[in-house]
Amino acid sequence: EFHAGSSSAFIAAKKNGWLDDVCQHMVSKRKSWTYDECRELALKYETKKAFKQGESGAYNACLKHKWIKELCAHMDELLKPSGYWSKERCADVASLYTRTTEFCKNAGNVYSTAKRMGWFDDITAHMTNDTQQRTVRGFWKNKDNCAAEALKYKSKHAFKKSSRGAYASARKHAWLEDICQHMEISQVPMNHWKNKENCFNEARKYKTKSQFIVQAKGAYAAAKRYGWLDEIYTSIYEV
Repeated sequence: EFHAGSSSAFIAAKKNGWLDDVCQHMVSKRKSWTYDECRELALKYETKKAFKQGESGAYNACLKHKWIKELCAHMDELLKPSGYWSKERCADVASLYTRTTEFCKNAGNVYSTAKRMGWFDDITAHMTNDTQQRTVRGFWKNKDNCAAEALKYKSKHAFKKSSRGAYASARKHAWLEDICQHMEISQVPMNHWKNKENCFNEARKYKTKSQFIVQAKGAYAAAKRYGWLDEIYTSIYEV
């Protein structure tokens, strides 16, 4: 009905990625989401933002039925206690994927932990390994392939140094800023984030809580550690 009655608004919403957000109140023709279906999909994602973007129908069902807190309890907001990602937990997440690039793209933190701890080969034995495909002509012309590669690195410098082909293609196609959002933008002075005002000033740079969490990990972690997070959310994002 929205499409038929206001096609220009519908097209604009779809083009700009707003469609799921602006249509949350509408009746869906899809069958009702079950708890188990939502749980299986939620387990694939590390953050609520990624879950919402990747599976908006299941995410909205979780909101509607008040399952969101329970089914997203495993998600990284973005810190977990030291030692949380055991081999068994990493294997549980890895079992949800059939390709290594998909695993890296949707569960980068778990992917990196498994690599670092030497568990990667064991927990991905069932997957199709995409590494050999990099020699295929045009592999780095695909944004998803570049994004999956970028997730392995914490800085653009490390990305460029270790994966020149992916970095060069991302830069050429103007994807670099988009796929490097998780990276540290720059180094800050020691103890910089111990200052409450510095954390608040950093938070003001972002329009949403999700952007703050993902793009300002240092400030977010400090604000959470020192108990400033609720004040930041209330004064900046909930006014």
